[in-house]
Amino acid sequence: SPPSSPPPVAATALPPSAVVAPSKGCSAAVIDAWRALCEECVDDIVATPLPPALREVAHHLQREAVTKFGDDARVASVAGFVFLRFLCPSLLSPDKLGIVETAPAG
Repeated sequence: SPPSSPPPVAATALPPSAVVAPSKGCSAAVIDAWRALCEECVDDIVATPLPPALREVAHHLQREAVTKFGDDARVASVAGFVFLRFLCPSLLSPDKLGIVETAPAG
């Protein structure tokens, strides 16, 4: 399993029961903290290069999508692939991927 690292500071500043919805009475401070955490996560994802084998798969996928659907599919094909195959599973089942030891409650 991958090595564990401490959570970012923004994640530790949030109470586990924080509800992030103004309609639920969520404070602007909690919304700002969640926004900062999300921005930090996206920045980390964007700054991390894909491993060579995955870059090769992404290049092939992009080439085929552009051939079939035109240049507009260049970014969407790879972004959709990475999001659906990697990010969604890690968000929905982090325990099954070794990201956390136990499944999140709720």
